[in-house]
Amino acid sequence: IIDEPRFTHRGIMIDTSRHFIPKEKLFQVMDAMLSVKLNVFHWHISDSDSFPIYIPSHPNLSKYGAFSEEETYTQSDVVEIVNYAILRGIKIIPEVDIPSHTGALAFDPEFSDLLTCASSIWYKGIPFGQLDPTKDGTYNLVADIFNDLKNYFPWDSLHLGSDEVFGRCWNTVPINLFMKLHNIADYNALFNYFVQRARGRIDPSRNRVYWTNPDTNFLTFQDDEILQWWGATADLSNSMNYYSKNKYILSNYDHFYLDCGTGNYFGNKLWCGPFHTWLDMYGFEPTKILNNEQLTR
Repeated sequence: IIDEPRFTHRGIMIDTSRHFIPKEKLFQVMDAMLSVKLNVFHWHISDSDSFPIYIPSHPNLSKYGAFSEEETYTQSDVVEIVNYAILRGIKIIPEVDIPSHTGALAFDPEFSDLLTCASSIWYKGIPFGQLDPTKDGTYNLVADIFNDLKNYFPWDSLHLGSDEVFGRCWNTVPINLFMKLHNIADYNALFNYFVQRARGRIDPSRNRVYWTNPDTNFLTFQDDEILQWWGATADLSNSMNYYSKNKYILSNYDHFYLDCGTGNYFGNKLWCGPFHTWLDMYGFEPTKILNNEQLTR
């Protein structure tokens, strides 16, 4: 019997920001992954709700940003999680989403001035939080966080998020003045400015992973950067034509989002639906929508 997976990346994403998940539960998830030959644990560590991981260069990020001291991943916790994954042949891709989804960083008084929309503008009930791309301190903080993540996780990839950036969060007098002085035409161009400048603060030996969908097709990526598609299946091929050199991770929301159709934690209808069954997930066949060249990426 000759049997091997068709795809080198077979992953699941776990979000530990909206709801803290104890390490023991993460161990159970990895045991389940092993049994069904999933080999990538995409760890969406932080978001606007909480920052639950201890960062050695800035210990106060989790001190102020976690839901509680007990709902924090300590250094020893991370070492345990990493070793547990290694023994099961699982790669962890850590994600700290920037520049948006960063409201929890503002809980640390040292960095509250680096955030916009941290409290004044609410997104579906949450103070979203968006890093100010005009401040040097923003990029120093980004560099410190991702350097510590690099030291925690021995694998080759770091996920920088880069989705759902709202121009209105950057509509301030100082930011607009910065844009005028630097000939930055609009907020999309300012987002691109952030991506380029943040890239320069990440260890170049690590693969950089970014979210992508039709809303961010204006961003400029380097050919060796990996794009994680979270748009609709119908738009995937066009995106791969637009970014014709980049490798893709397929996370089409209309097939793979486990939370679709369940409602959100405010009791309202979720943005996507209906609920996706295993039949929906296994029903996605890339060879039916992608050409041979795209399938190699």
